[in-house]
Amino acid sequence: MTGVDLGGLTLYPGVYKFDSTASIAAPRGKLTLSGSGLFIFQIGSALKTSLSSQVLLRNGTLPQCVFWLIGSSAVLGSGCKFQGILMASASIGFMDGASLVGAAYAQNAAVTLINNVITVQPACNL
Repeated sequence: MTGVDLGGLTLYPGVYKFDSTASIAAPRGKLTLSGSGLFIFQIGSALKTSLSSQVLLRNGTLPQCVFWLIGSSAVLGSGCKFQGILMASASIGFMDGASLVGAAYAQNAAVTLINNVITVQPACNL
């Protein structure tokens, strides 16, 4: 899925691979995940979201069953409403007002928060 903007898409349980960067960009800045099951996003380098972008969960999708495996860093834009487990090799930056339902783990650098809310969920139990 390299080069595909996730904004405006509806995706179903499965594995989604990006050789380099993944993004959820304006003006369609909403990614909808639909259905019960595992969602795994394998991102070769960075994850970037635009201002006020959203990850929406529908039809039984649970935030704790959505995994974002990021080869370098993630930046969640101001006001972004994100869902899932973020696991970055380097850093994760939350811009002002970005929120997360899930968890954020950075292996080699910091998770930077600026006026953010993170709501931790129990483990995925499918």
